[in-house]
Amino acid sequence: MAPDIYFQTDHYVGWPHLPLRAALIGDEELRLRLIGAWLFQAPKKLANRFGRQPRS
Repeated sequence: MAPDIYFQTDHYVGWPHLPLRAALIGDEELRLRLIGAWLFQAPKKLANRFGRQPRS
């Protein structure tokens, strides 16, 4: 990935997310990550209304 933006500490090993340095992430990267996270959790019917399929 991008080690200058995303990082991991012993505390977060095994968690389903990674901490990030908010000051270093670009607007487009952040937008894509937030949409992807939402689609991953959204009900399929709602995600389809958004125009993309959620991951299974």
